Amino acid sequence: MPVPKTIIFANGGSHGDFVRHSCLFVTENVKFFLQNTGRTKTNGEFRHQLHLPRIFFMPDDPRYNDLKDYEMSHVWYEDFIDYPSKFFYINYNEKITSIILEMWLKKANNNDKNIAINESMTAQFLESLPSNIEKKINKDNFDQVFSILWKRQLKLFSKQPGIQKIELLDLYDHAKFCAILENITGVKDLQNNTAYKGVYDKWLSINRENITKIYQALQK
Repeated sequence: MPVPKTIIFANGGSHGDFVRHSCLFVTENVKFFLQNTGRTKTNGEFRHQLHLPRIFFMPDDPRYNDLKDYEMSHVWYEDFIDYPSKFFYINYNEKITSIILEMWLKKANNNDKNIAINESMTAQFLESLPSNIEKKINKDNFDQVFSILWKRQLKLFSKQPGIQKIELLDLYDHAKFCAILENITGVKDLQNNTAYKGVYDKWLSINRENITKIYQALQK
């Protein structure tokens, strides 16, 4: 079964798509699609496959033909332990979990908790919950339940053997982010890559409000 060269784990709202697409941009010049919400619109067949664990045992599935060298997943499975890929995950202080969730709701779910519960990527997390809990998730307890899920996933990411940590706050510093990309991709001198700098500055500007909230929360 083909597997990606590198897999990046990230909770929804913690910029996993942007990191992945940055890797593709500097290695393959794959075009960026940044939405006004700050979301990086990207394809990712690998991510959808993970929602159907049985596909792990279907190596001839045609969707594997669309795998890129750099892929991103919002969930960790034990299957990953046997992957020969390099692994990274985006880490952050649990104090900002509510802001990470807020960014995910805004970017991926149009600020609609019903969409997040019923139509988004929720299934990959709910499958690990007892059915009696799954049936009780609603708009009223959404923040509490998803906060627990996001914290749980963050701990699971760190279980992957040999995984390397990416600190979320380092993504907001161009020099540090370039160093992260150089470590992941092996591409050098990215600080002087003007094409990528333009993309990065636009992304940073769009996310400025969210970034400000994060730093304010960490100061409390």
